[in-house]
Amino acid sequence: MIPAYAQSPRLLFRSPESSDAPTLVRWLNDPEVTVHIARTLPIGLEEELSWLKARAGDQRNITLLLVSRDGDLPIGCAGLRDIALPDRKASFGIMIGEKECWDRGFGSEATEVMLGIAFERLGLNRVELQVDETNPRAIRVYEKAGFRNEGVARKARFQNGRFVDVRQMAILADEWRANRSPVAGTVCQT
Repeated sequence: MIPAYAQSPRLLFRSPESSDAPTLVRWLNDPEVTVHIARTLPIGLEEELSWLKARAGDQRNITLLLVSRDGDLPIGCAGLRDIALPDRKASFGIMIGEKECWDRGFGSEATEVMLGIAFERLGLNRVELQVDETNPRAIRVYEKAGFRNEGVARKARFQNGRFVDVRQMAILADEWRANRSPVAGTVCQT
């Protein structure tokens, strides 16, 4: 078994391995899963393996597989990218790839743990993200975690034959600490 980077009540967070590539490719090629992801599709197995290999030694990006502790099955992934240590900030992204895990709180749980990694382990001051206005499920997760709206890029992304607005959101370390979720307390366990 691959050692966990972090854990929460229902999830283990670990680095993705080459053996995870077929699962990632399946998720990334499912239009329901990726409707809100700005990535060129379809993705082939070799392309995903190359991406995983490049990310493995990349100090500016952390990508973690979300593994259900009930059954040891991958259900999604989350990451901090463009980690800028001089400015102490990063961008956040998450994808729950297994559709039967949607609307079960896994996104909220994973977001809390990733914020704990950002603020406690990495010492960041700011985590930001962009989210399509057409993705109310994600917006609810981010607002629940404490992200605040910072603005809207009007018609910034082309999705399903039309342009959609993209919301910019961010959370600061002191805001997170003031409203920290009990789930985040499990971050530093490895």
